[in-house]
Amino acid sequence: MLTATSPIKCVATWYDMHGARTASGTRMHRDSLTAAYNSAAFGTRLQVTNCKTQAVCTVTVTDRMGIKSANRIDLSKAAFGRIATHQQGRLEVLINIIK
Repeated sequence: MLTATSPIKCVATWYDMHGARTASGTRMHRDSLTAAYNSAAFGTRLQVTNCKTQAVCTVTVTDRMGIKSANRIDLSKAAFGRIATHQQGRLEVLINIIK
């Protein structure tokens, strides 16, 4: 479980469901810096760091993932593009809650 004092290392992927409603009720936009994540409340801001390159992006949780995706985060296309190339598809990241 993600807490303000304990960052989590996990696998990040990206998704692009442009225009679809998210679990929070907002519309997904591929250019927004948002994420689907199961272990933080909607509206929580997370700092996501690429473990290999140390590239950082700040996202807002607006969506949830399937139960089988526990301990993973799906980033919007724009957010993933800030820390890696889309061709990578998956990468190891460190997630921290921003206070």
